[in-house]
Amino acid sequence: MTTEGRGIARRMGLERSTGQQYYLRSLQHYNDGDTENAILDISEAIYYDRGYAVYYSLRGIYYVTSGQLQGAETDLKYALKINRRDWLANFGLGIVQFLNGDIAGALFHFERAAKFNSRRPEIWYYRAVAAFYNRDYEKAHTFIERALTLFPDSDKRSREAKIWKKEIETQLPNQSASDPNKAAKKARPKK
Repeated sequence: MTTEGRGIARRMGLERSTGQQYYLRSLQHYNDGDTENAILDISEAIYYDRGYAVYYSLRGIYYVTSGQLQGAETDLKYALKINRRDWLANFGLGIVQFLNGDIAGALFHFERAAKFNSRRPEIWYYRAVAAFYNRDYEKAHTFIERALTLFPDSDKRSREAKIWKKEIETQLPNQSASDPNKAAKKARPKK
């Protein structure tokens, strides 16, 4: 097969590229808890296939995991230059903004991530946490409820979300205080 034919086959998904092989290896390293080798392999994937936003997004997430927020932000922003609809890049930037103390920026990016992939429970979970720190307890409650419907019960993050839900509910206004009729009924003595 000619070089041109290989390029066409690769673009059509008929041939696995070297970059994709490194990408898959990076995922395996990350799942094994080896962030350093995950970063090295995804960097190799980027070297071979520079045009894939998901590679930059993934390396950005790996950088967040390893505490390299500046590198993460650079990669995640570049991923959005390639593909502004990349949910993972928006999600990652939300985490970076949150860790840097910019709750409004975090909420903005989490909202965009949810717009492009509303079935990811981690997006809703982090939106809830950011809304909680922004003191928007009603939204935080809505978001954590959504996360809980999307997390599988066996996922440990589901347990964490339930803990957050309890914390959020302690901050919600009392139902009886918001409804004067209920408050009056409770205050009446029983006959």
